[in-house]
Formats: sequence, C-alpha cells, structure tokens
Amino acid sequence: MNCVSPALTQLASVMATGGHALWPVQHTALHSRLPAVLQERALYDLAAAEYAAIECDLARDPIADRARLQRGVCLFHLHRFADA
Repeated sequence: MNCVSPALTQLASVMATGGHALWPVQHTALHSRLPAVLQERALYDLAAAEYAAIECDLARDPIADRARLQRGVCLFHLHRFADA
C-alpha cells in the first residue's frame, strides 16, 4: 500500500514551485482533514486514496480505524462493494 498522500504530494509540489516550504506535512491536521473535505464534495476516489494513506501512515494510531471506516464508505459510494 502506498503511504504517501496523493493530494498532499501534489500540493507540496505546487507550493515548492512557489518558493514555499510545505513538505513534510504528512501528520498534520491538514493530512487528517483533507479526505473528509474531499468526501463531503463527493470526490470519493480521491478521498479513499487519502484515507488509505492515513491508514498506512498512522497504523498504530486510533485515527487509522476511523480512516479505514471512512475509506469503506467512499468505496461503497463508488460501487466497489468488495473493496469496501
């Protein structure tokens, strides 16, 4: 499983080209809030990838359980029932 957040990686590269240092931001509040924002906007594929990254990054943290649950919800919305 890829532990790197796709959206944050893209955001970091955009910010880096503007001369701002943003990386690493893996374990910040932004990292845990981003997938919820994507999910609220029905961007379930992106949210599922972000939740998977959180689950991988913070496997021993209780937030990983919540990320696993929300990833399943996103996969359900994508009609990927077996994966959910």
